[in-house]
Amino acid sequence: MESYVNATYIYRICTALALSLAAVSLCQAEELNVFQKHCTEHLHMDEAFLQMASNSPDSFWNKETIRTYLSALNGGIEAARQAVASSPEQDAARAGVLLVGIVRHDISMMQIGFSNGAISYYNGKSIFTPMTMAAACDFADGVGFLLDKGINPNTGNDVGAFNAALANQDDAVERRIIGAGYRIEANYKRCTSSKYILNKNPASIPNDVTMAIQSAKCDANT
Repeated sequence: MESYVNATYIYRICTALALSLAAVSLCQAEELNVFQKHCTEHLHMDEAFLQMASNSPDSFWNKETIRTYLSALNGGIEAARQAVASSPEQDAARAGVLLVGIVRHDISMMQIGFSNGAISYYNGKSIFTPMTMAAACDFADGVGFLLDKGINPNTGNDVGAFNAALANQDDAVERRIIGAGYRIEANYKRCTSSKYILNKNPASIPNDVTMAIQSAKCDANT
């Protein structure tokens, strides 16, 4: 438990700093793949830890997200359907199931969890948007599912799905996000993070994506 809490603490430091250049450097220095580690840890969260995480009033975790998350994680598709159907808080309940679908790479689970209300709840409560989380979990089909549902890849003020794909060296997801209208220069933090990742690992990024990053003008006012 102690090692899990320590890893979670490091993750929260990195994400709380919105993965600024200093934070990215810190995470790399610790040889910690923040994104994929976060996804793996979500598969092993228990009720006690989630109850502790729900202490903050603006936490993603409340009674219903915890209940539906654990039901879906441990019971599968049918348990997820029943948990959502019986919930008095549909947006929170579906958000919990949506997260399970993302971390388990399960489109059927995402379909149960998806709704506009669940996306709004998720975006308002979580450090990562659902699309960033899907890219962070190296779940290309999950990113595609959200794009097909009309989710705007420019939404949010986190590190962004595009940068998560860059960190995971997922060229197909990088291109799909750009093709869906993602504007690298639209968010200063995301833009500078993209350039940092490119400068750190230029050989891992394909030429067309490299050119898109290089041509982006990062404006501190965005």
